[in-house]
Amino acid sequence: MNCSEGAEPRRIRTTSNWRRMKRKRILVIDDDVDIRVLLWDRLEAMGFEVVTESNGQAGLSRIEQEMRLGSIDGVLLELFLPVLDGIAVLEDLQMRHPEIPVIVMSTAIHSSAFQTAIESGASDCIAKPFAADVFANKCEKVFLKKP
Repeated sequence: MNCSEGAEPRRIRTTSNWRRMKRKRILVIDDDVDIRVLLWDRLEAMGFEVVTESNGQAGLSRIEQEMRLGSIDGVLLELFLPVLDGIAVLEDLQMRHPEIPVIVMSTAIHSSAFQTAIESGASDCIAKPFAADVFANKCEKVFLKKP
């Protein structure tokens, strides 16, 4: 039976529909709007869905909201944030949602903070400024579990 005889058209799953259904949702928490926009663009280009927040408290609130409505599959977290710093966000996140992988970010001069973040449960860290390929490799490794 064809469509003109009353049958519903067969729905074909296109590659773009499949990618849209399988996209992982990443939360970027950074107080610098330019960094948030840059990371949004890069993550979107990699196939991720992206949401952003500008401080630690707002980031934790967003995580709770998103986990009730759907999910957050990963977090990119600046360590030095207003309202609530990145280590406090990371510790709270590890208590409530340890399954969510976190990549922490900061300037290279704060490398000792990276050690504290890893000890507090961060999956990986990246020093700002970072090369696009380094960023992409870390996101693939942590958020997509690629070796």
